[in-house]
Amino acid sequence: MKMIWSLPCPAGVEMTIDTEPDLSAFVINLLDEHLAAMLLVRERLRPGGRISPGARRTVALDSITVAERYATELSRALNDD
Repeated sequence: MKMIWSLPCPAGVEMTIDTEPDLSAFVINLLDEHLAAMLLVRERLRPGGRISPGARRTVALDSITVAERYATELSRALNDD
């Protein structure tokens, strides 16, 4: 029995759970790294912390950079197939 992955795939591409274990492990690892980076951003923005208004903007921009890096790496991994 062939299990089809529930994520949307490009037209004509069929990704199966049993044929994509390396990609699954990579995505989980990448997500763990992304969550750790976002937790650091969150800690820098936490209420009660000592940070200037300008620094808050910088930290917020850092969060965009972290998110873009995650999206780029995930897109690259999915397009390398």
